[in-house]
Amino acid sequence: MNEAIIKDTKFEELREGVKVELLHANQCLENYNELDSATRKLNTNVRRFYHFFSYTKRAFYNCFINSMYNLIHQDSRTYNFCRLLNYLQSHPQLSQNYDAKFLKGLRALIEDDNSKDIIKRIETERDKFISHNEYPSHHLQTTVSFKEAKRFLDTLLDILDKISVKYDGAIYEIHLPFLGAKSLLQTINRGANEINHD
Repeated sequence: MNEAIIKDTKFEELREGVKVELLHANQCLENYNELDSATRKLNTNVRRFYHFFSYTKRAFYNCFINSMYNLIHQDSRTYNFCRLLNYLQSHPQLSQNYDAKFLKGLRALIEDDNSKDIIKRIETERDKFISHNEYPSHHLQTTVSFKEAKRFLDTLLDILDKISVKYDGAIYEIHLPFLGAKSLLQTINRGANEINHD
């Protein structure tokens, strides 16, 4: 822990809120990806429930988009990177360790061309398609792919880690192993196979 930094409970609350939202976004994305690959391998007994899994998969994707939107959109009601970075910049007791150059470097990670493009598509997905069901013919081009989403999540986690290390040395791990959609579908498939053989 950096001894020069005074303990700041508001900062810790903002940091924890951002961490939890990142964890939620990652779990939703992982479940979406697992369902996407696992539904292609469903056995014939389970395949008739494909639409159930299809809607579930879409729900995970929508939850991921909403979490990402919360993380990148400036809003005083949510835990987001704008609030976290602005708080660091505006509090002298913290800014001794988070100088303008350091914060500018973190903002640049979010504001580079690749990140801006993904942010724009996340905002479009959330504002037009999830909130208002405005699905145009070019919708597939606006969707954020799994690889892009993973890369952007890693960028946001890197920002959180850089901030945390300077405060108390903490590094976060959002890619935690968990029994998600893939495990559930494997169990359902096994059960269906056992029923078939009885």
